[in-house]
Amino acid sequence: EGVNMSIFDKSQEEILQWFKERKQKELALEPNAVDEEDQPLNELKVVFLGDGEAGKTHTIARLLNDGAQVSKFRSVSTPGIVIEDKEYTIGDRQVKVHYWDFGGQEILHSMHRMFLTDRTLYVVVLNVREGNQDDRARYWLHNLRSFAGGAPVLLVLNKMDMNKNASVNETDLRKLYPGLTKIVKLSTLTYNQAKFQSEFIDVLKEQVGAMEILDAPLIAAGKRVKEKLQNMEDNYIKGDIFRQYCNECGVQGSDNVRRDLLDVFGNLGVSFCYSDSMDLEDHVVLKPSWITNAIYIILFNKVESVKNGMVSHDTIYRMLTSKDMEKVRRTVTDATYKRDEVDYVLKVFRKFRLSFRVEDEDMEFMPMLCDADATAASAEYEDDPNALEFRMHYEYLPNNVIHRLMVERRAELDQNNVWLFGARFVCGETGRSAVVKTEGNLLRILVRAEKDPRDPQRYLDELKDNLERINAIMGLTV
Repeated sequence: EGVNMSIFDKSQEEILQWFKERKQKELALEPNAVDEEDQPLNELKVVFLGDGEAGKTHTIARLLNDGAQVSKFRSVSTPGIVIEDKEYTIGDRQVKVHYWDFGGQEILHSMHRMFLTDRTLYVVVLNVREGNQDDRARYWLHNLRSFAGGAPVLLVLNKMDMNKNASVNETDLRKLYPGLTKIVKLSTLTYNQAKFQSEFIDVLKEQVGAMEILDAPLIAAGKRVKEKLQNMEDNYIKGDIFRQYCNECGVQGSDNVRRDLLDVFGNLGVSFCYSDSMDLEDHVVLKPSWITNAIYIILFNKVESVKNGMVSHDTIYRMLTSKDMEKVRRTVTDATYKRDEVDYVLKVFRKFRLSFRVEDEDMEFMPMLCDADATAASAEYEDDPNALEFRMHYEYLPNNVIHRLMVERRAELDQNNVWLFGARFVCGETGRSAVVKTEGNLLRILVRAEKDPRDPQRYLDELKDNLERINAIMGLTV
């Protein structure tokens, strides 16, 4: 595809060079940018996922301590995302691994789609003490199938000392998620260093060594840009500054090359970039810890003024700029936010359809901040014998579906009838309205019409089409 047929008039050596240059371009490389040899990347992001209390943080602490038991580690739920690095010798190469520890709180699960990338190794840690490991394994594998593009997954059954006979239905899980590479049984709390090394670290290193991204060639100029981003003092830079970094480091060529570099850095977790534009000037390159801290502050601090998911930009600004650690919980103590930077944070929410700005008001609607309790509209539409109902049964139904529907159909959203798992929509002056809500893996659409008895079907079809587009984007099966 895209091959210039004239290359077949070239010599074998010239053809091989053509394919090399094409491959370089795909991997965000600019051939002949500087007179230096390409080198393998030898770097990888490893993301730990799992419910709270599964033991992710303790497991990572032992990884960082070469498998030895640790007496001190974060025993409380991980606040947001914590990133820590470790270097390993794998074969004849030195590999740097960036460990990402995702908090297990359910409200954070909506954040996953912002940071899950396909050229990443995932470690899903399950707490077998609860005895529901098959259900939780399916939940997390569904999550990854939706947001991580089939990336490899290492499944860990932890706390085996508390449930020695624990297992999972491996055959069914592999059908669900072909990217499942290995299942490991572990007791982070009781294994000694030698056993932790053989049962987990050696397995993890084998998985890391098999990742193709390690062999991705990156010119020295690209590595210098990466180091600049990793060491930059600013919490973010704009696209024109990133272009300046590239020029200073010797990366030549078009802005397509620079945007491809940003994709590589995003896969590594070096930086997080948001933009809905192809224009590099519109890109903002963020330190992951800076944006994850802001998200955590907004989602995990009780704000009395929040009502029906509505929060003022002034309130968000005060939360982000507060220095009072007792009043405002955060993940990074030295992260600061200026007033104009609040908009950067909110643009990230909006990019992933996690919020929208209320027109003509200095307010933001965030579905994740809605109360869990359904409003009266839910029961009213259920009890209406004239309401037209349609049900969609999902294999896996994340809250992102109903939240995204609220954001995309914000012009019809009845702001007085929204809750964490549903909302009422009113279609202008047509007399058509609907309640859409989720119940586990079931999504229900209940439609009413006050003027024309044919109208419920019309509105139902609109809502179904919208949901089918969302399902396709998220890779969900109904």
